Amino acid sequence: TDGSFEFYMAKYIEGAKAKGATPVLVTTVIGLKSYDNNSKKFVGSYTNYCDAMKQCAAYYKIPCIDLNTLMVNHYNSIGYDKAYTYHMISTGNGSTDQTHFTETGANAVAGLVANGIKGLNVDISSNVK
Repeated sequence: TDGSFEFYMAKYIEGAKAKGATPVLVTTVIGLKSYDNNSKKFVGSYTNYCDAMKQCAAYYKIPCIDLNTLMVNHYNSIGYDKAYTYHMISTGNGSTDQTHFTETGANAVAGLVANGIKGLNVDISSNVK
């Protein structure tokens, strides 16, 4: 519907395709609040947006990197303490920001996206080292 997340994603996708670009959609990142204290594991978050992104990709037959899931798997492999260092809350400057990344976290997330692009077999895939 007009004004919905999907409405605006369609505008971006159609605009990119009209210019000859290959849109690549990426699901949302996770933050430290995605840690489930009961299971002691990170879990997916923003599922409505992630599902909408995947549905848009399927509808337009374009690639989608499921960064949300990649991050859940990565964070669970490194553990909460290391994942904590990926976020601004870890800087020791009084920040309570559990969403935005430190340089270490940004580099780790960029690596996940780069690896995702490598596996897509799109024009830029061969340029990712």
